[in-house]
Amino acid sequence: MTPPATITILGFTFTVTLEDAHDFNLAGQIDHNRQCIRVKHNLAPDETRETLLHEVVHGIDDAIGTKLSERKVAALSRALYATLRENPELVTYLTEP
Repeated sequence: MTPPATITILGFTFTVTLEDAHDFNLAGQIDHNRQCIRVKHNLAPDETRETLLHEVVHGIDDAIGTKLSERKVAALSRALYATLRENPELVTYLTEP
């Protein structure tokens, strides 16, 4: 399954692309000015999902001005990802209209 083509973060729409690993050194990257998120295309599926969530957390952090450290973003995104994966009923409950 591929990630969504766009993600809205607090009213801002970001394009999401899977890109070649040699184009950048990180697993993922968010560009707030261009409103895009890039994720390496050759990651394992769970790593791709967690990386995308990590970049979304960066987007939220930037939008609300909390200035979290990279370490805190990594810890928060890992914990959120694990919680959401372990509780699909919670995801359904949170996302239903």
